Amino acid sequence: MHPYLVNHSEPRPERIRPIPDAFYRNAADMTFREMAYVILDVILGDEIRPDRLKKLIDSSLPDHHPFSPESEANFVAAICAEFHRDEKLMICAAEPEDVYLFEALRQRHIIVDMLVPRMASLPPRPEFIEVQGSAADCLRLGQELTGIFNICSLHNTAARAVRTAVIIYRALHEQGDGPVKVSTGSLVRAADTAKALGARLPHVEFHEESPSCPAIAAAPSFSSRQLRKVAPTASAVVRLMQQKPSVINMNSKKSNHI
Repeated sequence: MHPYLVNHSEPRPERIRPIPDAFYRNAADMTFREMAYVILDVILGDEIRPDRLKKLIDSSLPDHHPFSPESEANFVAAICAEFHRDEKLMICAAEPEDVYLFEALRQRHIIVDMLVPRMASLPPRPEFIEVQGSAADCLRLGQELTGIFNICSLHNTAARAVRTAVIIYRALHEQGDGPVKVSTGSLVRAADTAKALGARLPHVEFHEESPSCPAIAAAPSFSSRQLRKVAPTASAVVRLMQQKPSVINMNSKKSNHI
């Protein structure tokens, strides 16, 4: 799997090209999975074989009524389950929506630690590590720790591709001639990608909403006083994780294709 899929990166510019008009003529009769396969193959086709892409889509995405960020979290978790099934992962949470990825990975029985910003409004869990800094610090740490730990996030090309498919599906199936309403910057960027693919979207309206995340129960007999805390530096995170050598497999093998 090329790190382009899971690291903090943009789609390759050469992959963003108009999809044939026949796709849009038939889109009204296509399920979300069918539409997602075409769109993701365009954006990710250099990195995932067609048969494997279909398997990932079928195992993670709904046929109808997709929502963000659930859809991209499930798809990224499916990639991680395929490639890191016996390894521990780390999420560097920069937005409340990152919790969806934490839950999607747990549902696939993947062990995961999550760096969360200080004062994050989440119930404490043993898997959470409180960074003594901001969400921007967590995002930066995700970039700096890539290659040291198995970093997983929603700030990557694979997630962008699924968001783009969600935008196109909802515009064609649910919005009619009205505007496409989005509530996060990542969806705004996905709408830009959709337009670059040739989607004739109505105008996009940004509706700022209160951050939402799936309900997460605090671990039994675990309090915020027991929460692991770390300074907002890569070296501090490495030292913390090295206290328990078995916590994360630091020698993961990488290949260019799934």
